[in-house]
Amino acid sequence: MDFYKVEYEQRADQIALNLFGDVKYTKEIIRANPILQKEIIIPTGTVLKIPKINTSLNEKEQGINLWS
Repeated sequence: MDFYKVEYEQRADQIALNLFGDVKYTKEIIRANPILQKEIIIPTGTVLKIPKINTSLNEKEQGINLWS
């Protein structure tokens, strides 16, 4: 598990987008930090736990390669 220090009043979805490139990982960040269930805007300087997330695409998400 990694840690992340919140910059100027961020939301969990913004952090997920910044760290993983997609807001779909927001739920994992919230699960690792129960305080986020009550906070929409996270106070500046808050240190959050960031779970290890495998962001590599699986075969289904990659689609079909038409050029090979």
